[in-house]
Amino acid sequence: MTNKIKENIIIFWGGLSICLYIANSFEWIDISLWLQQIINYECNLEETTRKYIPILLTILFLIGIAKIIIVSFQLGQLSIPSARCCGRQEVKLLPSLPLDEQSCSEPHEDNFTSLITPTTNERMQHIRDRHLQEQIALHQQIMNSIHDYLYRILPPYMKDEDIETLFQNVNLWQYSQETPLSPSLTNGKLSTLDLRHLAWNVGERLKWTGEKRALFIKQSFPNEFRDSDISSIRRNLRQQGDCIIKIDVPDKHDYQFHQFEV
Repeated sequence: MTNKIKENIIIFWGGLSICLYIANSFEWIDISLWLQQIINYECNLEETTRKYIPILLTILFLIGIAKIIIVSFQLGQLSIPSARCCGRQEVKLLPSLPLDEQSCSEPHEDNFTSLITPTTNERMQHIRDRHLQEQIALHQQIMNSIHDYLYRILPPYMKDEDIETLFQNVNLWQYSQETPLSPSLTNGKLSTLDLRHLAWNVGERLKWTGEKRALFIKQSFPNEFRDSDISSIRRNLRQQGDCIIKIDVPDKHDYQFHQFEV
């Protein structure tokens, strides 16, 4: 016999007993008399139908109500855990996995590096950019100083266009020594010694080598140095003697000229 059948039998007899007890309590029937009549077969069919059919229907109706009450109670018991679960948030923990020390430390180091490296690179690049800007500004200041120097000492001996040509030669050689220079002319009052001193003074501010200074002055004044070779010019850039343009040694870590008048 299955549990479902047992449950129905218990419900039926339990409900029947409850209904008979209720009917007897309200004096709807006399159970003792009713049982005695059934046992003695004293009731005929018409009387039995008239008296007991309503009672049986009432019993069946009460049994149905009892069944509904029991089922509702069972459903209520099942719904209580669900309602309780709805009132709180269940936290499910994932099973822990074993991790070795190296696998834990390496991602931490990588994350630290990924956070620090871009900042370090940006800072270093900022330093390089700032240094480059400072060098550009310094170069411009040196070129302005050279421009003022040439226009202060050369006007008595050169035309303005020749002075400008000489200054453009200086500017061109800052980027490429292979660039051919344009010749400049003097009025013949400046000696080769003056021009060698001029080349040394300008080249010293621009950190030119001796050979570069000699090449510069020979190409800028080809007429005056037509009989001189590069090595001879380089050896005698700072030669002493009777001259108009003096050697102008800049102060330490400075580029300013001291001699502006000749």
